[in-house]
Amino acid sequence: ALSEEIIIQNEEVLKKASIIVCQTKINKKTIKKIVEIANENNVPVVINPSRPNEISLDNKENEELFNKISMIICDTKQLKEIFEQNVMVDEVLKKYGKKLIVMEDNNQIKYFDGNSIISINSQIELQEVGAKDIFIGRFIKNYLEKENIAEAIKASVIL
Repeated sequence: ALSEEIIIQNEEVLKKASIIVCQTKINKKTIKKIVEIANENNVPVVINPSRPNEISLDNKENEELFNKISMIICDTKQLKEIFEQNVMVDEVLKKYGKKLIVMEDNNQIKYFDGNSIISINSQIELQEVGAKDIFIGRFIKNYLEKENIAEAIKASVIL
């Protein structure tokens, strides 16, 4: 399993990364270490919260970690676990700006560009097993190439 010790052993690799992507399946102590190294070296960190309670804002201890994460790519269920069950997706997107990309059940992908909420239709069925992980991988690749969230999303979901 990925541990804090393994992260420390590979710190030089992390320092030189263009971007770090991780799921919250790894324990919070390890995530904190990754985020710490990344922040010290201006490396963006993208989280896919497969265990959203690990960064839930119901727990005040998570605020500092949450604020240091560059981007969170989640579905609506995960979003509600991070924030609160009754939260409206559009409200959270407006509040946290470019930090969030949300995959909705209707194959819509939403994010806030600073002015308005952008909704992009996915031609990929995001509810299939593994599809969200594939989208995230494609998005990261395209984002590194295009440096534009909308263009990266479109290139990742439009066939």
